[in-house]
Amino acid sequence: MSEDLRNSLFLWFNGLAFAALLWAGLHFSPLQGVKRDWMNLGGGLLCLFNLGWLCWGLW
Repeated sequence: MSEDLRNSLFLWFNGLAFAALLWAGLHFSPLQGVKRDWMNLGGGLLCLFNLGWLCWGLW
């Protein structure tokens, strides 16, 4: 399997997983009982992780 094909499949699978999780989150409201402080902390940590991953990839 070539690297381009592997990257394309990775992109497609991650895009489908993101769309499915977004739909499930909007449809079922699974985090309705979680306090806002915990949501802000979790979202902030996810953003920091993604920013670090981006910087690592650019380096």
